[in-house]
Amino acid sequence: MSSKNAGRRSLVRRLQAAYALATLVIVGLLAIALDLALVRAFDEEDRETLETQAHALGASFATGRRPVAETWQRPDKVEWAILVQHGRPTVSSLGYARLDDLEWPDEASHPVERNTPSGRSFLVLVRTLEAGALTATLQLALDRTHEADIISQFRRLLWAICVLAVACAALAGRYITLRALRPLHEIAEKTRAVAPANLDRRLDADRFPVEMGELVETLNAMLARLEAAFARLGELGTNLAHELRAPLQNLRAEVESLVLRPPPPEVQRDTLGSLLEEFDRLAAMVEQILFLARSEDPRTLVRRELLDAREMLSQAAEFFEASADEAGVAIVVEVVPGLQLYADRTLLQRVLNNLLGNAVRHTPPGGRVTLTAERVGTEARLLVRDTGPGIPEAMRARVGERFLRHDPSRDRSTGGTGLGLAIVASIATLHGGRLTAGEAPGHGAELVVTFPHEKAPPPA
Repeated sequence: MSSKNAGRRSLVRRLQAAYALATLVIVGLLAIALDLALVRAFDEEDRETLETQAHALGASFATGRRPVAETWQRPDKVEWAILVQHGRPTVSSLGYARLDDLEWPDEASHPVERNTPSGRSFLVLVRTLEAGALTATLQLALDRTHEADIISQFRRLLWAICVLAVACAALAGRYITLRALRPLHEIAEKTRAVAPANLDRRLDADRFPVEMGELVETLNAMLARLEAAFARLGELGTNLAHELRAPLQNLRAEVESLVLRPPPPEVQRDTLGSLLEEFDRLAAMVEQILFLARSEDPRTLVRRELLDAREMLSQAAEFFEASADEAGVAIVVEVVPGLQLYADRTLLQRVLNNLLGNAVRHTPPGGRVTLTAERVGTEARLLVRDTGPGIPEAMRARVGERFLRHDPSRDRSTGGTGLGLAIVASIATLHGGRLTAGEAPGHGAELVVTFPHEKAPPPA
């Protein structure tokens, strides 16, 4: 085992131990049950033999006929004697004389166990017999030494079977576990082979057991997310290089003109002002890209609170009032009375600023921008409608993509970076909502931002 895995527990060994332990418990319980059954069977048989023999001898004595040892038919291993006087046997079985070291109880109407100093085991029974005025003592002993040997051998066999079963279970458990984990090794090998150049690879769920279907689906979903993330990263790099090339070329041209052919002071001021505008545009683009990167971090915190929709929309309209007047555009706020939004205040302000700035920038003089908030079911919706040229139908499904412009020359001339709606879409996603685009009634663009509204109180 490598040092990297030294402190980790092996699943194979844990399952192998579990198989062995389960087998030990099952086989052990079975062995105990068999042992108890065998001991009980021997005990019941022996007791029944003694009782039957005692009954037969007692019946014979009661009739006045004394049993004759040489002709009496008795079960094997049972030795008996009838003591009439002075504690000496009047009549006995042939093997009774070999019981000299057996200590007889004074009375044992039911069979009891006795052991001799030599280690032999007996089941004995002592009863009083009466035949008229004659009284005698009946002693019976059944040698259980052979049965004890059988039980001892049987127990040794059971222990051997238990040990063998546990060993076999451990080996079988290891084999079964390794075979069961083989698909996991295959999944690991296929996943290990995935590289940035082949992120389109997927695992074939049909090749793996049903129990691993969820794991395969999860890995495929992860690969799909990685592929999409790499695609977005590549697209972002391409778009960023394209977007930065033009302002950098402009900056270089302006600086070269200042260095090679110094213009008059008033022209220099105009050139430096143009440089500052380009710098501001680049700084805004960098800040927006950083915000988009942070918004994709799952650890980004969204501090939601109940906000008055009319107040938020009115503040945004007032902020753009001067620039809208300069562009000859009217801003109208329409809000359902008492509507509240459950959102992050700072992020909601950014959404409104981006939507209004985008709408004012694309609305011609004499036009109008309508800012609306409403509740639909369990959702709150922000709608921004303008009377501009609108968004082409083919591009509406792509609204929210980075650097997406339907009129690039106009956007650049008005200072747009193509990231404003992407930021709006990211903020909506952070809130569990979405950004959609459509056509405003009559003409123009309609942008809708949806926020989940479950936390807000129901309308009056």
